[in-house]
Amino acid sequence: MENQDDGRLFRVIEELGKAGGMLCPHPENVEIVWALQERAKARDPDGQKGLVSWNEARPPFVEAEAVNRVLYLARQEKVAVYLVHISSKVALDAALAARRAGDRIFIETCAHYLLFDVDSGLDGLGKVNPPLRTADDREALWSAIERGDIDTVTTDHVHRPKQAKLGGIWAAAPGFPGMQTALCSLLDEARKRSIPIETISRLVSENPARIMGLPQKGSICVGADADFAVVDMHRPTAVSRESIQSTAGYSLLEGKSIACSVVHTFVRGKPVLQDGVLVPQAVGTGRFVPRQLTHIHPKDRV
Repeated sequence: MENQDDGRLFRVIEELGKAGGMLCPHPENVEIVWALQERAKARDPDGQKGLVSWNEARPPFVEAEAVNRVLYLARQEKVAVYLVHISSKVALDAALAARRAGDRIFIETCAHYLLFDVDSGLDGLGKVNPPLRTADDREALWSAIERGDIDTVTTDHVHRPKQAKLGGIWAAAPGFPGMQTALCSLLDEARKRSIPIETISRLVSENPARIMGLPQKGSICVGADADFAVVDMHRPTAVSRESIQSTAGYSLLEGKSIACSVVHTFVRGKPVLQDGVLVPQAVGTGRFVPRQLTHIHPKDRV
């Protein structure tokens, strides 16, 4: 819900309260961003500082302010909030303070905030909202994962063509693809940090399904949909232009090697990826899956 005034935001919250819904707000105060972006451009008109300047244009405090504001408004109508793509320590701290006070909050971060920061050398390719932050922010997110404070990790995948990322930090469009490499890159980094594979499984599968009211997804049990990813933890993945499946045509991890590979995937027991190759017969077999959020309650945190 970027670019929304607070009156409209509150009306949405009121309707969610009536319907038993959950708010998933974009966590940035865009009015403050407009002011700060002009100042950042004046300091670095040619965008020479790249992602450092983009972080300065949309600093962590505008993310934390948005988290505080939306949680306060949602509290008035007793509406649950799923905080999407939390990127910074101060925004995380704001969310955790509200959670301790009893608010119904679920916290998401993204794979790119756990893998990259302003010093990763990505320039316009790494432009995203909220921005990639500092190494300290990245470590704060990993610490929260180890403590169990973060509920989900997602991709925020945007099918953004590489041409849209050209022209420097001010001209580049925000967002990038990330779905193909997300699972293995998370597993690889977690292994380096001695974080159990079960933790990543909960963050990317079990928890999202449970929070979003999809009981037939995210778990291996009788009655579930038999959705699986089979990962070889000892088979490296070389991320190259040729191996990228998205027609966006690039990856932030291009040229790097990930220490594991997704070998097979199954949806409702039918193969979608087999021996690393997409199965043509799987095209068109997707189904709409309805959700029910009757489970959401403060005591119900995953």
